[in-house]
Amino acid sequence: MGFRWLRFFRRGHTALCLNSSYFGFYAHAGFLQGLHELEVYPEHVAGASAGAIVAGLYAGGLAPEEIAREFLNPRLSRVFVEWQAAYRMPALMLNRKGVTGAFNGRKVQALLKEFIGDRRIEDCVNPSLALSVANLTAGRTETARSGLIREYIMASCAMPGLFQAQKINGDLYWDGGIADPIPFEHWLENDRIRKIVVHQVIPIATGRKKSRKDEYIEPQSDARKSPDNQLVYRSGSDDSPEKFSFLSALERSHEIISDELIRLRLEMARSRGVKVLWFRTETPRLGPHKMHRGGVNFELGRRAALDNARLMK
Repeated sequence: MGFRWLRFFRRGHTALCLNSSYFGFYAHAGFLQGLHELEVYPEHVAGASAGAIVAGLYAGGLAPEEIAREFLNPRLSRVFVEWQAAYRMPALMLNRKGVTGAFNGRKVQALLKEFIGDRRIEDCVNPSLALSVANLTAGRTETARSGLIREYIMASCAMPGLFQAQKINGDLYWDGGIADPIPFEHWLENDRIRKIVVHQVIPIATGRKKSRKDEYIEPQSDARKSPDNQLVYRSGSDDSPEKFSFLSALERSHEIISDELIRLRLEMARSRGVKVLWFRTETPRLGPHKMHRGGVNFELGRRAALDNARLMK
């Protein structure tokens, strides 16, 4: 009787959304692994940036354990070894036209092609797939529903400055997290989807002091007043004031904008009777030269799922 909620997930009413986060794909893969261990199999997945990588590979046919194995393979860090980057960086700093990032992304696409070949988004049925991208040419955010998965994964995770804007069918695309870091609005018109599970990875600086134990935030129990259709899992964090640098203040400004968009979407979900289960996992901040530590973040994401079966009832 305690697992009656599992039958709800098996009926295809559940969608999984994975947010954009700097190298957060390890934790997203762990969360997906945890869902499978709970016998929770979402019929719809969407992602932005780091979340797009996991969502795309999963919908493209890779099992969570396969995704984890590939992410933890040391060869993944080689996609950031590109001799042309040494020439692009000065041009990037000088704001030269045509130079929008240090790496061109070809190594990433080659690796993705090895994993999922030329599979297309529209061919993904169980689960279906949607990837968030920023269309620079059209000047708008888009949720890709068709096209090569590997191309749109690369576009969605093309972080400004790190990767060149990606050209697809004549348009230039950049990181999906720019304007749509948690893409689930497109599901709100689907009458079959009654629950949306969101996994939000929050990278924090290594060594940041935590002032409280990991905790569950039930609706309205937190000082931030979570919406009544939002359940949040938050690993402990320090609420003391931070000394901002220019870049950290810029990052926080983007978070403020994103949070407002999320608030509006949660209100839309509430008005349509769709329940959003929100799991927030804080992880150590990784990067191109710290990818060997990804196993820690994978386990944090996995535990976020396994420790919260009761919240999904």
